[in-house]
Amino acid sequence: MEAPPQLQGFLNVSVSFLEKMVYFIKSDPEGSFVITKWKLLEFTGTERLTDVSLLFSLYERGSQETYLSGLHVCCALILLNTRINMKEKIMCLLELFDWNNEGKGLGFFDVLLGLQLCGQALEETFDKQVVDASDIHQLTKLCHSAFPSAERSATFSQLTDWALKDMHLR
Repeated sequence: MEAPPQLQGFLNVSVSFLEKMVYFIKSDPEGSFVITKWKLLEFTGTERLTDVSLLFSLYERGSQETYLSGLHVCCALILLNTRINMKEKIMCLLELFDWNNEGKGLGFFDVLLGLQLCGQALEETFDKQVVDASDIHQLTKLCHSAFPSAERSATFSQLTDWALKDMHLR
């Protein structure tokens, strides 16, 4: 599936840019993960005004909302990036869902929420259902495959290996 043209300005950014964006979204002092056009421009710089405006036009879809879910935007830009490889995408997403910023690993429910957010981000980006992010039973089953036996957490390395091997995540 080809990314919408409104995202072209962000599809070839470096892994460093995406890591900084993850930090920017997560470090919001309000903790809301909501992003306005002006806040995104604060991060990207005014030289990307056109790219930011196009991105907002994709997600606003005629509504009068002046803010977007920073988590959804970040997920979509990571997943649809054409410059970085799958392992780098997975690592960026794991960092995004590492709510405690420990950099060690994630719990079962962190991964479950992450899968839901990624599905919702793709649905919003393509304005149609790409995956069934609302099927909690299917996502739970998928998450169980990431955690050996009764473990309720896994390291970033374990989760990356799991994601690279699991065909559902490609």
